This record gives sequence, structure tokens and C-alpha cells, in this order.
Amino acid sequence: MRKPLLAAFITALVSGYTTEVKLINLENGATLIGSRNLRHRSIQLKLPSGEMLDGHYVPLKSSTIGSESVFSQGHMATMPWLTADHSFRGYARLVGKNGKFLEIVFSSEWPGHGTGFAKTNDGGDYEVIL
Repeated sequence: MRKPLLAAFITALVSGYTTEVKLINLENGATLIGSRNLRHRSIQLKLPSGEMLDGHYVPLKSSTIGSESVFSQGHMATMPWLTADHSFRGYARLVGKNGKFLEIVFSSEWPGHGTGFAKTNDGGDYEVIL
């Protein structure tokens, strides 16, 4: 009985804690499903075109987002939840092999559930649910 529990525990430690990431297109309601690895602070997402986007997230600070970001045009001011009292505020830039990228800003609480907003470099806007 103890060996299966120990094996499951070791597998969880090695693989990290993975949660679902859901992006809902604000224009047409289409949903994209991805995954977030809390141990590695990474997010992966498959686009309808089949292109995989992946990247790491970092704590969100004013210096995190550069002038080349899709969020550099003042979109941050329209996200009041970022100033709410949450455990973690993050920023991720997911990049694909065909030049597509998606940026996410989010706020989450333990064990990793939260909300956010995402934009693609071709103008797509998404609600993010962690």
C-alpha cells in the first residue's frame, strides 16, 4: 500500500503541479485550453492552427513589460483586478515557431487559480481563467 503512494508522490514532485489554463476569445467566444506548470512557471497552449505556443511566466512588475509588449499601449490601466490583493501577479510571453506570440497578465491565489487577460500579436483579446 505504501509503495503506490510513494510512487505517486515522487511522480508529482518530478513532473511538477500542472493546472489548466483556459483562454476565451472576447470577440467570438472561442475557447483555447492549455496547461500551466507551477513548478517550472511555464505555460503551453495549442492554437486552432496547430501551432504550439510556450513560455515562462515571471512576477509582474512595472519593469517586466517592455515597450515592444502588446500591453505597452496603456491596457494595464483597464485591469483593476491587478491591483486587488492577490497572492501572485504574473506576466508570460508565449512564443510559437511561426512568429505568433501571446502575452498574458494574470493574478492568482494558491493553489494557482486566478484570472487574467491575454493579447496576441495579431490583435486577439482573451479572458484568461487559471
